[in-house]
Amino acid sequence: GGDSLPKFDNDWLTISSHCDWRDVNCNEDGRVTALKIYNSKMHGTLPTEIGNLKGLRDLNLVHNELVGPIPSEIGNLQQLDSLGLGENKFSGPIPSEIGHLQQLTYLHLGVNKLSGPIPSEIGHLQQLEILSLRENSFSGPIPSEIGQLQQLESLSLDGNEISGPIP
Repeated sequence: GGDSLPKFDNDWLTISSHCDWRDVNCNEDGRVTALKIYNSKMHGTLPTEIGNLKGLRDLNLVHNELVGPIPSEIGNLQQLDSLGLGENKFSGPIPSEIGHLQQLTYLHLGVNKLSGPIPSEIGHLQQLEILSLRENSFSGPIPSEIGQLQQLESLSLDGNEISGPIP
């Protein structure tokens, strides 16, 4: 029944414009600029088609029950300035394509089941102000490129298995 997605109204199931849907913002051309579906008990995987939303500036899926990998197509969202995928159950590595998100100021991937090394491509995110990778299973050194993020104000890496110096 309708209990699995409690915050969604029936407007998601109608023929109304996607710009009228709850948790979706659009620009004047009808392109989706924001998806803010947080704390909604949403479950499943993040589809590769997310990369088709090229006008997206804000993707907030924090505090849901999403699983599986973060698709590499996330790197297609080059207008993105805020990416919140934290507090889910994403697993696997951070895709290196994350480095294509040059406008990103906020990246929250904390409190997931992500693993592997922290990709050095995060160092390409020169606008980044907030980076949370806490409480995952990252291992290896902190990439030296993170030390080159001039705008970085907040860095959360606790609760991982990383080693070596802080750049």
